[in-house]
Amino acid sequence: MTILSNIEQSLLTISLGFRQNELAYLALTSKIEHAIRDKIAFHLQENLTFSIVAREWRFILNSKKKLIDIAVVDSEGKETSLIEIKAIYTLEAFLKRKTSFKDVLNYDKEKLEGFESKNAVERYLLLLATHPNIQSVIIQPFDKIIKYSGYINRFFNASGVDYSQDAKNIIDQHCSTLDKNFICDVIDAGKKFNIDVRIYWWLIKL
Repeated sequence: MTILSNIEQSLLTISLGFRQNELAYLALTSKIEHAIRDKIAFHLQENLTFSIVAREWRFILNSKKKLIDIAVVDSEGKETSLIEIKAIYTLEAFLKRKTSFKDVLNYDKEKLEGFESKNAVERYLLLLATHPNIQSVIIQPFDKIIKYSGYINRFFNASGVDYSQDAKNIIDQHCSTLDKNFICDVIDAGKKFNIDVRIYWWLIKL
């Protein structure tokens, strides 16, 4: 099985590695990238023969220390695959801010492409987008527990409908400019604080 297939398989089965509704809790109270990164890394370590999987792999770019979320290296410590992961909320597809989700993806793309190696290295971007499908505004005390509750409430007030498909279409369009054959799917994260949570993902090969 290729590294691409292994990453995809890890994502398609990732909910099995968490207790019921655990992913929903983690996604609502923090950005989900670390929890998912750790599960992917362990899955790769268990399934890639003769490889070592490292988290937060260090390298130098333009005289500055950089970290890659996941690196797959061979027995000699030479990189064979790099994976950079970024987490957003679906509502960020619509927000007009100084730094958009496109800017964040492009920054990670440049970091991966800036990695220099004498051997062939596969490079992947993984974008995660949490979608809290709220039915009403988030009130106390949950507004202090749920991360970005202010943004979630303001956008819910503005739209009043489930905007996940519109957000996905916008993100699909941008991802296709990076990799026409990108892979995407959705994780049912469960329910916490009476909020159903989905996590959309896009896997891009550079």
